[in-house]
Amino acid sequence: MNARVSDAPRSAAWTGVLATVIALSSVLLSACGGGGDDPLRVPPPTPGEVQATFRTLDLAVTGTGMFAMRDEASGETIYSRFGRFDVDGQGRLVHADGGFMMGFQQAKTMLSVPMVFHQGLSASSVPAPLAPVALSLPDTATTRVLLTANLDARQVAVTSSPFIPDAFDPKDPRTYAVATGVTVFDRAGHDISLVLYFVKTHEDNWSVHYAANDVVLETVTTITFAPDLGLTAYTLTPIHVPSVPIANNETSLPINGIALNADVTQDASRFTVTALRQDGFRAGTLDGMTVSTLGGILAHYGNGVSRSGGQLALARFSESDRLGRFGAHSWTCREECVAPALDVIDYLQAGAILSGDIEVPK
Repeated sequence: MNARVSDAPRSAAWTGVLATVIALSSVLLSACGGGGDDPLRVPPPTPGEVQATFRTLDLAVTGTGMFAMRDEASGETIYSRFGRFDVDGQGRLVHADGGFMMGFQQAKTMLSVPMVFHQGLSASSVPAPLAPVALSLPDTATTRVLLTANLDARQVAVTSSPFIPDAFDPKDPRTYAVATGVTVFDRAGHDISLVLYFVKTHEDNWSVHYAANDVVLETVTTITFAPDLGLTAYTLTPIHVPSVPIANNETSLPINGIALNADVTQDASRFTVTALRQDGFRAGTLDGMTVSTLGGILAHYGNGVSRSGGQLALARFSESDRLGRFGAHSWTCREECVAPALDVIDYLQAGAILSGDIEVPK
């Protein structure tokens, strides 16, 4: 006689399997954004506890804003309050979850970064992943010298005294009123001492003579003041520096056409120089990057040069938005979420950036 397995245990087993399948289907449906209430869609994270790490590219937001990054694989914009960034091998700021920092390539606000002489700042209206910064800078010849100074109106003109020689001589301090200097560079990165000698020729007229490593140059700049009109006129002759002696019995390469950008006043007070800068430098490699409280990014190089890397953008969501998890510390804006506008911190009034601090993940 053949034994028969009862149908009751079989029915109970299949019921259990079916319940497991339904439960798993519900979970998968939720993960894909369907099936009613979604436990993976949550309101935007609120500000949390901030801890000091003293790591330059650990960033925290004091307000309600979130960092915005572009995920390269999916092309999706992701958001996070966890501001751990690094510089990758291409010079890009990359988030701990893999996205590249988004912002404005040219800073929208002048206060966002210190003025960098080599690069101007202008508005940019479309946020995007920030371009890589250069990992190294080549030897670069000087093309501009910026001078801001005041000349003493009480200075005696050389032509008004019989005891002052008419010819300029840098070795004879009687032939000029004052002098100041700046280091310039040729295209091979050789540094050259460029000295500016100011000679008062008439009551409201001055001449500027130049010497490079003690070699007197042919270029002479004239400055004419017209106090009644509030005007100052300059000759625009470029400064030409020939090959001059440098260290180790070598000679420099010529530097042709250095432009003098001068903002010079004259009044009855002592000679002062408030700015004297130039734009040449030796080669240098990237040392690191810093971010200001307004999100301005600076790349710093071993030769002392700093370059603007743009200005980071923040996003601010409404409380009704629902975000989906991306990676360990980031979020996406898909269903039940209105993609936020990205802007700079002071436009959004979304707080400030703290460098060397990080928000503790909740």
